[in-house]
Amino acid sequence: QNYGLDTDEVEAAFNVHSGLCDICGHPPNPAHKRNRRLTIDHDHEAVSHFRGFLCHGCNTALGAFEDSPVRIGAAIRYLTEGLRLVAPYTPDYEYPPRRPKGDGRSPNTILRACARQRGLDANAIEDYFEAHSGLCDICVGPPTPWRRQRHERLQVDHDHNVPGVFRGFLCHGCNTGLGGFGDDPVKLAAAIQYLAETIATIADAA
Repeated sequence: QNYGLDTDEVEAAFNVHSGLCDICGHPPNPAHKRNRRLTIDHDHEAVSHFRGFLCHGCNTALGAFEDSPVRIGAAIRYLTEGLRLVAPYTPDYEYPPRRPKGDGRSPNTILRACARQRGLDANAIEDYFEAHSGLCDICVGPPTPWRRQRHERLQVDHDHNVPGVFRGFLCHGCNTGLGGFGDDPVKLAAAIQYLAETIATIADAA
């Protein structure tokens, strides 16, 4: 009812549902505060259209990508074709001293701090930044605010499974979307299929 959906339709779908996320195929995790049960997914453009049941991760990621198959497809290409391998961070590297927060740190200082936190080569990232377009490497959109901060900047993306792998600069939405799908191209492809099927259903109902 909160989404303006037909409760009978949703209840009927739930009664015959597998209990698994319609994108990744995983069950909800009762031990996880935000993933204790599947989420009712609905189309935000087509009013009152129920689409399926999703886990918290896939639902969050789909929203971060703004339900765009094109944007998700770009994320797949980014993961499978755009990895940038750089030298890993070495603890004995001489970084400049960090300034106190809130005093207008330069972008390069922020980049070096991010590199240090993520175990990346600051020089390689700084070089990439100098030649960068200033737009997200997935959606080619401008940077967006992050964590209620007033300023806007792209986020340093790196491989969470392989130390020392810098991948690029992403907007908050694309970075959140990748994380929600676990950097998994298979889940991203499943999300595109899920959207394609629901779009076809809306077209048939029109």
